Order: sequence, then C-alpha cells, then structure tokens
Amino acid sequence: MLSQERLRILDVAHSLLGIPSNKYRGPDVGNNREWLDCSGLVQLCILEAEIGLPQRLGSDRPLRHANEFFEFYGKPLHEGYFQEGDIVFFSRKFTKVTHLGIVTSSDTMIHAPGIDGGVVETASIEELSQRYSTNLPEENFQRHFSKNPVGYRGLIKYVSQQRWQKII
Repeated sequence: MLSQERLRILDVAHSLLGIPSNKYRGPDVGNNREWLDCSGLVQLCILEAEIGLPQRLGSDRPLRHANEFFEFYGKPLHEGYFQEGDIVFFSRKFTKVTHLGIVTSSDTMIHAPGIDGGVVETASIEELSQRYSTNLPEENFQRHFSKNPVGYRGLIKYVSQQRWQKII
C-alpha cells in the first residue's frame, strides 16, 4: 500500500499531464502550471504535495536541475527497489544526469520531455532508456554511467530544520 505522501505526489503528477513542456532554461522558469521542464515538474509535484524540498547547498533556492535532484535529494535505490512516486533519472551522454521523472508503475513514468512544443506525458521507462542511449559521446570521452536509467531516488520528507526522513 502506498503512503499518503506518495499518493499526493502521484495525484499532482497526473494533474499536470498535457501541460506544455520545454527545455530547461534556468531555475526561475519552467516550474509552474503554464509550462514545465523535467526538473520543474518534479519540483512542482514535491511542493504541491507538501512534502518539502531542501535548498541547494550554498544557495537560498530549492533544488531545481535534474543533476541537483540526483546529487542532493532522496534515498538512492537499486533498480527493482523503487516504488510509485519515486524519481527516475537519465543521462543523454552518460556524463551527468540530464533528465528525470516520477515513477508511476514498474515500467512507466510521468515526465516533461524537455522538447519545445512537447507536453507532460506518461512514458515507458524502457523506451526512454533506449532514446537516451543514442548519440553517445566519442569513445575517448569519460563516462560516469553505463546505462539508462542511471538511477532511482526514494522520496524523503522534511521533518525539521536539519532532518529528513524517508517516506515509506
């Protein structure tokens, strides 16, 4: 059975289906119901579900880019241990995290595709993995990841000023 927090995240994510999507253009745009980029979608889901979002280290703004979510939010999960409402991450060139979405089942997610003219949609995790595994860098380019998705993060809930707790 899913927790109330997970259900709220999923409700918000489903309510955003069909909203226009664009490429990431900075931390102050693409994170509202007018148009979304991928990290703006996840940020909005977490905030509207009233779970809480940490600030970026050394900054007064909340996490905003896909790479920031991967490095600073959630509990790392091995493949096969994620649940609905967790976050899934991808890398276009296997050098840094460039895309993320909200897991909705064992093989689907809701994401903002980051394509100008696109819309927030439900997508197959496997299909996105294949899409992001094309156009790889030259062989001498240093990779940090070997496959897509590059990882999953379990949701966490803000408890107090210095403390976070995993959502079960």
